[in-house]
Amino acid sequence: MTFQREEVEQIATVAAKAAVTETFRVLGIDVNDPFAMQRDMAHLRFWRKIFESAIMKVMMFGFVGLLGLGAILALRFGH
Repeated sequence: MTFQREEVEQIATVAAKAAVTETFRVLGIDVNDPFAMQRDMAHLRFWRKIFESAIMKVMMFGFVGLLGLGAILALRFGH
């Protein structure tokens, strides 16, 4: 039994859609409501950006504080 190229592509497309749908189902994603998943991803992106911004500010504050403390100690104990 030989298949034509179009038949193979159609079978592959159906199999791929079934595999992706099943994977999303197992992950708890409703494939019938893609906008809900987009909103979830946007929400995660929002919190990721806030977290990255906070980490950067904490690191800068720590670096500036360390430099300030070093300068104070140098002035206090330097000869």
